[in-house]
Amino acid sequence: MNSWERLAQIQRQTAPYMEAHRRPKVPRFRVENKAGAETEVYIYGEIGGPWGIKAEEIGKALRDARPSPVTIRIHSEGGSAFEAVAIHALLKEYVGAVSVKIDGLASSAGSIIAVAGDYVSISPGGQVFIHDATGMVYGDAADHAFMANLLNTTSETIASLYARKAGDDSATWRKRMLANNGLGSWYNAEQAVDLGLADEVFEANRESLAAQVGAGVFRGMLQARQDRTQLVAAMSAGAIVGIVRGIGAASRQVAAQLQRPKPWPLLTSPRLPAPAWLPYRGR
Repeated sequence: MNSWERLAQIQRQTAPYMEAHRRPKVPRFRVENKAGAETEVYIYGEIGGPWGIKAEEIGKALRDARPSPVTIRIHSEGGSAFEAVAIHALLKEYVGAVSVKIDGLASSAGSIIAVAGDYVSISPGGQVFIHDATGMVYGDAADHAFMANLLNTTSETIASLYARKAGDDSATWRKRMLANNGLGSWYNAEQAVDLGLADEVFEANRESLAAQVGAGVFRGMLQARQDRTQLVAAMSAGAIVGIVRGIGAASRQVAAQLQRPKPWPLLTSPRLPAPAWLPYRGR
């Protein structure tokens, strides 16, 4: 039994446990179609693995968006290098323009996806983390030798993708991936731009935002004014109706009063033993 057969066997044996302890689904991947036919794809979370974002999901989003421009927004701790390389290839082959925004973290596999953009921007607080490929194996010396070769090949592939985007050669990027005693390299926004992993540090378009807010406030004021005008008109109409109804009610009360006996004022006299009412009927 070779390494791949043993790996498949382990996956089959652990599948029931993985299913029983499956992580609850959380919002990690979504697609938003903006006005103007622009599509934003949010990759927020793990890449690949049992619960992570799959290349299949990205492929479907790209097929639905074709051929409009696409913006990939990334905040990912990383994941499967193989899944990330597949997503990288999908983005590179997309027929429309692809821009990438690193909103927070593009770590490990997330950085592989990030460098697939035609234009890459990173937030002022964003970071990029690159490192050599890692993995686990169970078996004898041959199995471990096979895994060591696979990890080296995968790391060279990843280094070549960084080099295609940022310049320098693959060997230079491999050294950066092995920096800090093999732990890899962290880059803040400015460093990522200096090295070519990103093209710019993006800021929110505050003028556009202010214009949108201002337009919203203006629309709100117009609506409020319209509502207030309608309210005043309704109140005026109600007042008129109320006055007419009040006059009608008062007229009916007067008419009713004229139709019933009314007392004279109370008379007292020493010749009368008690007060007496002297009723009369009106004309």
